[in-house]
Amino acid sequence: MKILYVEDDRNDAELARNEFARHSPAIAVEIAASLAEATARLAADNSFELALIDLRLPDGNGLELLAQIREKNLPLAVVILTGLGDEETAVAALKAGADDYLSKREGYLASLPKTLEQALARFQAETVRRSHQLRVLYVERHQLDADLARRHLSRHAPHIRLEVVFSASEALQCMPDSPTRDYPFDVLLLDYQLPGLNALELIKTLRSDRQLDLPMILITGQGDEEVAAQALRLGASDYLVKHSGYLFELPAALENAYHQVQLAREQAALRESEARYKSLFENNHAVMLIINPATAAIIDANPAASTYYGWSREELKRMRIDQINTLSPAEVATAMQQAHSAKRGHFIFKHRLANGQIRDVEIYSGPIQLANQQLLYTIVHDITERIRAEEALQASESYFRALIANASDIITVLEADGTIRYIGPSVTQIMGYTPQEVTGQIVFRLIHPEDLPLVQTSFGYIIQNEGETRSTVFRVRHRDGTWRILESSGRSLLSEPAVRGIIVNSRDITSRRELEVQFYQSQKMESIGRLAGGIAHDLNNLLVPILGYTDLALYDVPANAPLAEQLRQVKLAGERAADLTRQILAFSRRQVLQVTELDLNQVIIGFKNLMQRLIGETIKLNTSLAASLNPIMADKSQLEQILLNLVINARDAMPGGGALSLETANATLDRAYVNKHPDVEPGDYVMLAVSDTGHGMDAEVKSRIFEPFFTTKEPGKGTGLGLATVYGITKQHNGHIWVYSEPGQGTSFKVYLPAASHKQRPVVAKPHPNRIPHGDETILLVEDEDAVRQLVSETLESRGYRLLQARDPVIALTIANEYRGDIHLLLTDVVLPHMNGPELFNQIVELYPDIKVLYMSGYTDDVMVRHGVLQAGIHFLQKPFSVNLLAQKVKQVLSYRVTPTGK
Repeated sequence: MKILYVEDDRNDAELARNEFARHSPAIAVEIAASLAEATARLAADNSFELALIDLRLPDGNGLELLAQIREKNLPLAVVILTGLGDEETAVAALKAGADDYLSKREGYLASLPKTLEQALARFQAETVRRSHQLRVLYVERHQLDADLARRHLSRHAPHIRLEVVFSASEALQCMPDSPTRDYPFDVLLLDYQLPGLNALELIKTLRSDRQLDLPMILITGQGDEEVAAQALRLGASDYLVKHSGYLFELPAALENAYHQVQLAREQAALRESEARYKSLFENNHAVMLIINPATAAIIDANPAASTYYGWSREELKRMRIDQINTLSPAEVATAMQQAHSAKRGHFIFKHRLANGQIRDVEIYSGPIQLANQQLLYTIVHDITERIRAEEALQASESYFRALIANASDIITVLEADGTIRYIGPSVTQIMGYTPQEVTGQIVFRLIHPEDLPLVQTSFGYIIQNEGETRSTVFRVRHRDGTWRILESSGRSLLSEPAVRGIIVNSRDITSRRELEVQFYQSQKMESIGRLAGGIAHDLNNLLVPILGYTDLALYDVPANAPLAEQLRQVKLAGERAADLTRQILAFSRRQVLQVTELDLNQVIIGFKNLMQRLIGETIKLNTSLAASLNPIMADKSQLEQILLNLVINARDAMPGGGALSLETANATLDRAYVNKHPDVEPGDYVMLAVSDTGHGMDAEVKSRIFEPFFTTKEPGKGTGLGLATVYGITKQHNGHIWVYSEPGQGTSFKVYLPAASHKQRPVVAKPHPNRIPHGDETILLVEDEDAVRQLVSETLESRGYRLLQARDPVIALTIANEYRGDIHLLLTDVVLPHMNGPELFNQIVELYPDIKVLYMSGYTDDVMVRHGVLQAGIHFLQKPFSVNLLAQKVKQVLSYRVTPTGK
């Protein structure tokens, strides 16, 4: 509180200031020693809340300052200080508008702070009252009295608006005819003597006939106390006697009359409200309790509460709420305090019923005053089922959130314009972005430009066909700038209130697509290999009689004869054709290998001089050979073929010179590597890398380099079989080859060959004819090609052998069953109608247990060999063959003896 103390006695002023400082530090005091100083201070500072004024001032009277304050309507409470014997002056001050007074008697300083606080409170309350404009109808027959009252109120009570009429009939016209209509005035002020009806008759009419509860004040002359009493009995609120100072009493009388009626109306409304409350409380279906927050006692409970809890109403009224609430009494008391202070009105509790059940309840509670007691009303709603449903919903939501959060696919919710509203956390693992980085972006900005039209078309279809699912495969940009392939299924739920978006489920199929490409490439190569092998088989069958009959003719023609030279050219062409078929067989993995345990480093070292001659001086040859390289099981000549073809290929890629590097290393291909290369078996391998600094290859060329007859070289510069041969030899050795190349960045071929096990595989030696052998044994020849069968028969018969011929296994079995002598050798093609060569041998050996077998074929068969590697004890003649080689091989097989060690 900030006060202005107007006091010319310095000692009194300092005593008051010290008293406030010791006992009321919240009161700030400023001193003015004169009327003039006080007036100036009030004009300059409008923050004062109260003026404490001494009556006697050196330049005037304190009442003059009071008059100025009230005339200017300054918002100040005023307390007058008087000396002893000045009580009449103090009363005059109150009538002039002071809020209180205090005499300067002994001990007055102790009561001064409280007096000032009470005066300020009264002033503030009066200010609130006066903020409401009071409408008064003054019925007065004398114009002069009416004018005096109007001038006095405008000066001393400007909030009172006075309207004057001069007869009872005029007054009746201004009043409503029933209490249901709005009242145009707040107070009726009546002079007793009126023309026509007097004031008493007017009061009776308004009260009895029209039932108006308007406050009415009667003004009477001197000695009219009986009239005033009659007026009060008829319903008047107050009366005033027209003495000399009655106008000063008028504002307070009008205010009091108005507020008395207002209070009566409020009390009537309260009684009506309490009646409504009682009816509502008793008849409400909601559970309602009245609780004393101080004791936790249940003051009352409605019938619905008795039904819900299972206790009678009287039983509930003998209980405390903490006997129902499962919280501790202290926690219940805290909650009631919060509700009583209106800091909190809503609670979720667990309540105990009479049968022991615990139910979840929702409480709405607040303060209520009944019978002059501050109580709590409490409305109880059972929400047990709602809580269970919410818990189930929350569990379901948590379940589905967990599914989405842990899904390997990307779950996305899109707006109709493609804006990402939500995206699952798996986007980080698949695309490298955090969900926050892409939320709010347009999804089309992440899609590969070449795939964007397809995606936009699918997106438009989804929007136009709500509820239908559309799948699309496209590329999206990873955070590292690379592209991932996604397979996405989208469905529009824009009309679903719970979603209002497009749901897209996207799966990363990048690895799958890479594996599919590798698988398709492997299938393609396998199909081409089968085709090539079949062609080579047929070519070999054609080449056998060509080369064989050419050899026979050369035996009969003099070496210097012109025909001999022509036959040699025929043989040369046939041998070149045979070389071509051998290359095809190498690609198709159907040639016979002679495997031994080899050190790849030694093969490279032994082949290095030849490689240097092949690449010339403009290309630098570098080798990096690993120490302690694991051995491999391989055909040395075929390994040299791999080196030869790869080196030539590298040389041709560097026409202007460069560097060629050969590297070896032990390698273990684990499951992670195998997952990316579907036709690889995990295990230990030996790696051969051949790298060049040439012009490199693009993706299209790289996808076809192992196809036979595919070449990027000029016509006549290559057959297209070099890399196809490398591929076939590698695969036939159970190995794998991969190429890494970029245009302008060179090429690196990596060949992985399985490391050798401790058990050495058998070796099949090639016969080297030194002379033309003869014999006299019986041979069963089975060959479905007539020309081959005829050549073999003529060749062997010319060397003394007895030949039994059959074009298919059925005829061969018939001959074997009917023949009465010994059959020493079964010479059979591998691929035959009805059954293959080994199956035929298995049946004939039952008839002739000592019979031997020699297989011949244009390519190997898995029934007899595994990937072209002969099993121990199997004899094989690769087509095409010369007549000398045929005779040598037959003699070798007939002379073969099995030793006790199996060698």
